[in-house]
Parts: sequence; C-alpha cells; structure tokens
Amino acid sequence: MKKYFLLILFMAESLCAEMNWDGRFYEQAMLFFKGRPDDLFSRYYGLTILDLKVDARPADIVRVRSELEYGLLHPEKKGVWSSLETGRLNVNTLNAVLTPGDFKFTLGRFLPQWGVGKIFRPLDIFTPQTFFLNSLSYQGADGFSAKYYVSGLSSFECILIPSMDIRHLVPDPEISANSNNTAAYKDSVIAGNTEIHLGTFDNYIIALYDPKTDNKVIGLAFKGDAVLGIWGELLYSFRKKAGRDMIRASLGADYSFARYYFITAEYFYDESGASDHRDYESLSRSMPRMTLGEQYLMLDLSVLTYTEQSFGLTGLVNLLDRSFVLFPYFKYEILNNCLLGLSLYHFNGRSGREFSPHLFGNYIFNTYLVVRF
Repeated sequence: MKKYFLLILFMAESLCAEMNWDGRFYEQAMLFFKGRPDDLFSRYYGLTILDLKVDARPADIVRVRSELEYGLLHPEKKGVWSSLETGRLNVNTLNAVLTPGDFKFTLGRFLPQWGVGKIFRPLDIFTPQTFFLNSLSYQGADGFSAKYYVSGLSSFECILIPSMDIRHLVPDPEISANSNNTAAYKDSVIAGNTEIHLGTFDNYIIALYDPKTDNKVIGLAFKGDAVLGIWGELLYSFRKKAGRDMIRASLGADYSFARYYFITAEYFYDESGASDHRDYESLSRSMPRMTLGEQYLMLDLSVLTYTEQSFGLTGLVNLLDRSFVLFPYFKYEILNNCLLGLSLYHFNGRSGREFSPHLFGNYIFNTYLVVRF
C-alpha cells in the first residue's frame, strides 16, 4: 500500500502543479482516578497521532486524495483505544475521484459519513462511534462509490465494498470479536444513500445489503430547522436466515438563546443493547459498540464567547440502569490552528451499571492538543 501511495504522489506531482498538503498533530492524555484517599491515582493513557492529507488534481475532473496517519500509544497497553492500530504507518484514505458533469465516481479507500446526530448516529455505519475520544481519524473502507447530483442539494449514492466488517450491524451477542466466526462477518456489502432537500430540511434514505448473511439494513434520517434545530435517525436491520430484527433510533434538538448559550438534547434507543445490567459483561465481548444498554439521554449546555475560549457541560445518562457520566469541558485556541481541550469525566452509578466507577474509576481527566499545519 505504501508503494502505491508513493507512486500516486509521484504521478500526481509530475502531472500537475495543483497539489495541496495539510496535516495535524494530535496529543491526548487521560488520567484515571479512583477517588479514594488510599488509592487516588489509578492509571494513565496517552495517544500521539501525526496525520498528513494530500489532495492533488491532475486534471479538471480528476482528483487524487489520501490521508496518512502514524500513531503511538503510551504506555503500550491499548485500554480505551483497543480498536486503534498504532506503532505503524496507516493509510486511512487513498482514492481517485472522477467528476464528469453531475456524477462523482470514487475508487479506492474512502470514508462515507452518513449520520446526522451529535453523538448517537445509527446510520453512520462506516465510522466507529465514541463519546469521550476527541478528533480521531478513522480508516476508510476499500471499494467503489458512484454518486449522482440531481441538484445542488439532492443526490443519490451507491457504494460497493468487497470486504467490510459488519459485526456492529448484526445484533447476535454470541458473535465474539475473537471467535472463529469473525471472518464470516467480513463480507461484501452494497449500500445506497438518497439525499433529498425539502424546505429547510435535509432528508436521507439509506439501504444496505450483505448477500452472504442476508443481512438487510434500511434507514431514514432528517435534519433541519423549525424554531429549534431538529434531527433524527432510524435504522432497521433484519435477516431471514438467522437472528432477530433490530431497531436503532436517535432524536435530537438544539436551541440557542441570549446569543451565547446553546442547549442540546439527544435521545438514543438501541434494541441490540441489554435491558438488564447483568448482561453487560457478555455483550461487551461480543462486537465493537459504543454503548451497552438500550436507552440513553444526552444533555449539553455550551457557552460560545466568540473569542478564543468556549466551555460547556455534558451529561450522558443510561435511562434503564440510572448510571451517568457528567463532564465539564473547556476549549482554548492558543494560536491560529492550535487548540487545547480540557474535560473532567465523573462516573456515577451502582456496581455493575454501565457508568459505575468500578470500570474506569470515579474520574477521568482528559486533555488534548490539536495543531493543524
């Protein structure tokens, strides 16, 4: 893959002078505290990422794009970053784009982003979700995309991916990430996304089909303004061969007042989650997932000062087991393209619940620095 990347860069640079480069340095440190006087400090995790993006145009209708990433964990134990590939050069995206007329064809490694939610995005089936890692990039899928723009605001996209991990779309808890069946769930998928703009709302209809497991996914989403900013997503997965049907849905709204203050609320329902907290342990070993339960509510109050500083307070509640995580956050733009973020996560809940302190500790102090160049 590295040889192909260097070859494409050489060809693009020799064919045209229009080549843009930009990058990002990302450093995150997380300190875990148990909150007991006799054992206050628990552990530390750190992550360093150097990211480089290249965008070249050999011709008016041809575009070559790539994103390279090198990451390091310190210490080496992955912990909360268990799904990240570090210590090596990763090719997150590498694709060629052809744009004749109203069409857009993409071939290679790319990353579609279909969700509209703030935190919970059931339809963002290509991107892993998380609620306490910041600004991480993700490795795309290898395949082909054809998109047709009906108008400036409406389009239809069809995607073919020869090999995609679909475990997060399959609600069977017995499918372990380490089991012999894992390879059987990395199959070819066909997906489509229709975007229709009506009034002040963008509306989406998505469909996905995996021929091998006969897994079918259909989804609807909308986002727009009607006094409040409103958005919602609905995903329905069903199979004839095995398993049960599954619904995931999210609904959110936000409102701004007095110029500086913004309130956001988002509800999430996941039928593949566990309604009984005693099933969390087995479910956590089954497949990549952000949450373990069925119903959640996120509330956020943010203050935008329209200067270099902004701050806010976010709460995330598991409505069934009544555990929650609460975190104030602060962002400061030290210089142009240099952002410092601070947050303090407080976990609360009875033992065995999703956000109880026994998992991470009572507190996590999270700090990250992003430098763009």
